[in-house]
Amino acid sequence: MQDEQQQEQQEKPEQQQEQQEQPRETRELFRKPGAAERSAHEALLAHPIARQLRTATRAGAWMRDGRSSSGSRAGGDTQGARVLIGVRFASVVADDLPSGTRFAPAEAAAVDWAAPLASLATSGGAAAGCVPAAHVEGARSLTVSACAHELGAVVEWLARQPQVHWLEPRRRMQLHNRIASAVTQGGVRGAPGDPSAASAAAHPFFAAGVGLRGEGQLIGVGDSGLDMDSCFFFDPAVSFAAGIQDSPAGKVFASDTHRKVAYYLGRADTNMLDTVGHGTHTSGTLAGAALGAASDADSPATGMAPGARLGFMDLSSADGSGVMVPDDLDAGYFPLAFNRGVRIHSDSWGSSVAVYDEAAASADKFLFEHPEFLNQDLPTTVTSPATAKNAIAVGATMSLRESYSRRLAAPVADVRVEVMNAPDAPEGSDTLTLHWRVVGVEWGPQLSQIFDRRLQLYTASDGGAACTPGSADLARGGVLVALRSAGCNLGTKIQTAAAGGAVALLLATRQESGYSVIQQDGAPALLPVGSIPLPMAQHLRQYSDTGANTTNVVYVTFSRHQLCDCPSYEDIASYSSFGPTGDRRTKPDVVAPGDVTSAFSNGRADGVVDQCMTVRKQGTSMATPVVAGGAALARQYFTAGFYPGGARGAGAAYTPSGVLLKAVLLGGALNMIGYTELSLPLEPAPSFRQGYGRLNLTRSLPVGGIAPPGWRMQIIDLASLTEGQSHRYCVTVTGPTTVTLVWYDYPASPAAGVTLQNDLDLVVSPVAAASRGLKLRGNGWHDNLNTVERVSDIPKGPAQIEVSAPRVIAKVGAQKYALVVQGVFDGALASEDGATNPDPAARAAPRECPASTAIRLSSVPAPIVLGGGGAAAAGAAAVGAAATPQPIVLGGGAAAAAGAAAMPPPIVLDSARAAAAASTIPPTR
Repeated sequence: MQDEQQQEQQEKPEQQQEQQEQPRETRELFRKPGAAERSAHEALLAHPIARQLRTATRAGAWMRDGRSSSGSRAGGDTQGARVLIGVRFASVVADDLPSGTRFAPAEAAAVDWAAPLASLATSGGAAAGCVPAAHVEGARSLTVSACAHELGAVVEWLARQPQVHWLEPRRRMQLHNRIASAVTQGGVRGAPGDPSAASAAAHPFFAAGVGLRGEGQLIGVGDSGLDMDSCFFFDPAVSFAAGIQDSPAGKVFASDTHRKVAYYLGRADTNMLDTVGHGTHTSGTLAGAALGAASDADSPATGMAPGARLGFMDLSSADGSGVMVPDDLDAGYFPLAFNRGVRIHSDSWGSSVAVYDEAAASADKFLFEHPEFLNQDLPTTVTSPATAKNAIAVGATMSLRESYSRRLAAPVADVRVEVMNAPDAPEGSDTLTLHWRVVGVEWGPQLSQIFDRRLQLYTASDGGAACTPGSADLARGGVLVALRSAGCNLGTKIQTAAAGGAVALLLATRQESGYSVIQQDGAPALLPVGSIPLPMAQHLRQYSDTGANTTNVVYVTFSRHQLCDCPSYEDIASYSSFGPTGDRRTKPDVVAPGDVTSAFSNGRADGVVDQCMTVRKQGTSMATPVVAGGAALARQYFTAGFYPGGARGAGAAYTPSGVLLKAVLLGGALNMIGYTELSLPLEPAPSFRQGYGRLNLTRSLPVGGIAPPGWRMQIIDLASLTEGQSHRYCVTVTGPTTVTLVWYDYPASPAAGVTLQNDLDLVVSPVAAASRGLKLRGNGWHDNLNTVERVSDIPKGPAQIEVSAPRVIAKVGAQKYALVVQGVFDGALASEDGATNPDPAARAAPRECPASTAIRLSSVPAPIVLGGGGAAAAGAAAVGAAATPQPIVLGGGAAAAAGAAAMPPPIVLDSARAAAAASTIPPTR
């Protein structure tokens, strides 16, 4: 103790000497009241962690030198910004309150706590103008502001208050809207060196040289109301209150000059406010643009299409308890917007029933009769009217997070699948390689036992059920794949596979969620078991139409799963909707970030601009306007002449249909590679989780300098087919290319078991493989359920595209469709009169691809034979005679079945005329 005192006495003269050596101006500064406190506070705000916090209340007020000012302060501001503490109170169910009682704990606490909080201020803090204070941000939301030197005392005092349920720092959230637009514009990819999501560089479509901001586009919205005083919508030159007129239908505001709102419609009992905040938030995501902002990057909540204007319909009820939507959307809702010039409509609401009902049917009717219209609907796990066939139903992904971790709910293995001598193998190779993920089980032998072994893949000989003794004998030493739900219980399937000598069993499941965890249910643990979604197991069905000279062997190699080192927005959000519909259609159609900070409504209309207040919301409601805003940019792309050259004015202005816009957005959507909310792998698109993928404007809208090198687009808009007709087109694929077909179908009766009325088919035939008859079908199978069909992974070379109409009901006569090709390819989609394709090159484009005689052969043993005709089956028999075990024939028709008869009975899958003689795997959906 004495030594410590002596050391302290020795240090004091040194400290005094240091103080004497300080510059005079510094010493004078610290003599000023509050200077030391201000310096300490500035040091705290300069810390990297503090820069992640919000340091201004939503009212935008902070104190500087004892004077009140207004504005917005980012984390790290050293001019008087404060640390903000969020205070949460216990929740109370409204039904538990006495009649007429209002529960507003934040408002009460702000009054009761004002004096105690102020008393915590030090004399220096008070002199610096930094007195702790409470700020009401809602009936149940309170923020307490404090400076660094009083922060500990304030937190300690708040923690002692019995009303307080939770304390947390107010974090900076204003980048979430900018993140949504940056993700969809391809400006951030989760890679090192990415620009900040808030920066102009992350929004290439907004750049001056491109200028796709939604100018000239009018977007319709129906929601809970709109805060016209918000800086994201306010126009000082046009009085909203003075412009409201009474009409027989209700209240109307209309203006040709208002910078953001072309019209605002409300019923007679509507107060033309947004007391809920939902409508203001979704509208801000669509087209919010801060008044007076020098650039889009200056505002933290700039919308997806900041140059667009809104046509708003107030659906709020008189008591603010919900939204009131007309029962007949076809007559009482959409026409109100359509007749005022709206061609894109965003609706973030839905019912609680997951059926195709009158609302869905009326939406389909309006869209069928008005193909120039496009509607985005909110599903809440795909409920009406998002169950409509023609509207775009939107799901939600995670947003971009700086810190993000993943975990798995079950063991997962990566699998390399090799199809030997595949007709669509990459150029210069005879092998098509696919990459699968398999979900294992924890209750039995692990898939790791067979890691890094190249094994052959077999199907059970009893129609894929693996229930009959001996049906797995072909799989000795290999991997057996069977249907999980066919014929018998899990234990029997495992015993059958083990008795046949298989080293592992893969079960294709019909779960709507894609991957599933297989429960033991008393089954024996005899060999490794894994699950895959049924569509993946049936991926090889596309080879069933191949020609006579194809012999394919399938190998699988299991390896350790590498957890995806990819951005958080590659994962589906827990609050996202998922399909299928009641008739097993793919919904949602597309997904987008659903964690968004956008415009905030204070529930008042004062006629003066509010501060740019924002609020964070999560849900599919928030993802819907992200997609609708993207549709507005897509429409401007065509009206501004970007098509087909990829630059403003490179082509003639063209007004696209809503059908075409849907095809453009879904065709360019990216297949997500992350995980589901169940912590299982996300199955490939199209799927009931991610639809056709995540919205990506970089691929949807080819713009020079933004799209991948060589990326192009060709379109057919509103061509017509009658029953039995077909249209053919030809392009030459030179890189990744996708073909997408979309049509607005005639409405079905709500009583219909299957809602598709007019059935169109998309088939892409690579000419280089024509001698083997490879046909790539829309969505990977003969789809007779969906109104969207897409083909990807097309081999290089000429590709014959055919759109056919197997069924068009008589009352319709003809069915219109849109076709989009996006990617790296040459050629144009033919339109002799230019009516369906405005590209001048379309007038002379050929409809037929040149014939090719190129044939690639490979001499490989064939335990699995895909394709056929008599020659294929005969060849399989010759190879099978020398191979053990016997081959499995997939496809082939009657000739294949006849040729296979020379061998021990194979399995014939997807065979048109041999179905009676062989088992058939059920359709994908």
